[in-house]
Amino acid sequence: MKQIFVEKFVGSEETSQSEIDDNLVVQLPRATAEDKGIKKISCEGKLVVGQRYELPISYESQLDDNNQHIVFVAGIPRGHFLGASNSFVEAIRASRAASKGQASSISTPNSSETTVIIGTINSGTLLSSVISDDGSEYTFPTQSEMANSIFEECQADDMCIVSGHIKDGSILSVVNVTKL
Repeated sequence: MKQIFVEKFVGSEETSQSEIDDNLVVQLPRATAEDKGIKKISCEGKLVVGQRYELPISYESQLDDNNQHIVFVAGIPRGHFLGASNSFVEAIRASRAASKGQASSISTPNSSETTVIIGTINSGTLLSSVISDDGSEYTFPTQSEMANSIFEECQADDMCIVSGHIKDGSILSVVNVTKL
């Protein structure tokens, strides 16, 4: 099942099995149905991506005539998929940078961690913000390079995914912006 996500998250980029295992963890997996006649089991759980992003998943596994698993994953909203994809790629980049001894904004204790926010853009005169579904507000200066990055993809009242460096409720830099 993890391989399905990796193919969608990073495409053809080489990803080691240890990177996959470290950054894609299924927690609380449980069977929800079983059909012994066709050797199929339905499951659900929580997928933790890059130790930062969590989403509920449902999947089915069925054995083919050669006793190989055929896995089907469905029902992941586009916003969750994009947020998980960003978290996965950023976690891989951070671990590779750390293994090479390079500075990484994700792993250095003096900087903020990369955070993925799914929310609505609110545009103001001096400060603008992204307001997440839980009501948290993340501000950024309206007249800034960062704002330009956000407003290239999203306008006021748009639902967007903003991936960036956050500290004390402020967006310090933007890594990626995607309009939903």
